[in-house]
Amino acid sequence: MNKILLATSIAPFDLENQKRAVQSWLDAGFEVISCNIATEIECLKDHFPQVEFVEMHRDGREVGGKPCPFICDILQALKKKTTDICGIINSDIHLRKINEEMLSAVREVAQESVVYLRRQEIDDLTVLSDKVKEFHTYLFGIDAFFLHTKNIDKFDDSHQRHQDLVHLHSTE
Repeated sequence: MNKILLATSIAPFDLENQKRAVQSWLDAGFEVISCNIATEIECLKDHFPQVEFVEMHRDGREVGGKPCPFICDILQALKKKTTDICGIINSDIHLRKINEEMLSAVREVAQESVVYLRRQEIDDLTVLSDKVKEFHTYLFGIDAFFLHTKNIDKFDDSHQRHQDLVHLHSTE
């Protein structure tokens, strides 16, 4: 079965946490690309040899003060790389205990819908186990979403750019 392609924008700081996050995606069976400006790619590529970097030629510095890529640009990069299910995820999100049944459900639902995930705040990943019963769900944002590439062109790139910034450099 085709792997789901995940896109992110790895930040040029907090590298160890992001390395563990990216490794959790690879361990779960995802393929990974990171959408960054050229100067970030130069800083990051040696730290993430298992990630394909895609250069972004525009970013949100004018409206957000940081070189965050636009969602529409990330979606277009995904569309060029796959013809199936894809997703965008924040670079500090760890995916744990993902199995083929979950991935099959995402593939099925994302055919005609957008599947989204909210983060569970965990202070210490070293204590993450079956015994951990309480998590705090962060309700004020979406940290990952999945869709079929056939739906990418439904996202309009003509609206105000500041509403379309993705804050994937969320580890600040």
